[in-house]
Amino acid sequence: MPTLERELDQQDAKKRAKASQSKEQEERQSRRVNPEIEAKLNAFIEQNKELHQYYLNLPKEDLARRQMLRQMERAEFVQQRNKPILDWVEKHPDIKAAIQEQLKNVPERRKASRFITLATQAAAKVGIGGGEENKPKAAVRVR
Repeated sequence: MPTLERELDQQDAKKRAKASQSKEQEERQSRRVNPEIEAKLNAFIEQNKELHQYYLNLPKEDLARRQMLRQMERAEFVQQRNKPILDWVEKHPDIKAAIQEQLKNVPERRKASRFITLATQAAAKVGIGGGEENKPKAAVRVR
């Protein structure tokens, strides 16, 4: 009987080890691991053990809030960067209409960034100043 028990324990241990390995692989795949970045990060962690330990000891809520703060700051930066071009496009309805026409087949999730790209290109072609010489005379086709 003890040998059967041992054998069952070994089988259970193998199953747990296999499950653990597959879980680790799943986590790596969900994180989209880049070996070069991982090596660089591991070296940085090795050089900054106290900082790494500090982050490991933070509650999950604090980590989430820090990440959200970074996302918020990034969104504010992008909004501030894009404001002048959006204001310029609003002053030129013909250009806005031409850009919107080009966006009709663009997937919804990409329309905002593509609009900024096309507006920036149009502004570069006709100039983004407020003077009469920079006013577009006709709709600009951007490509």
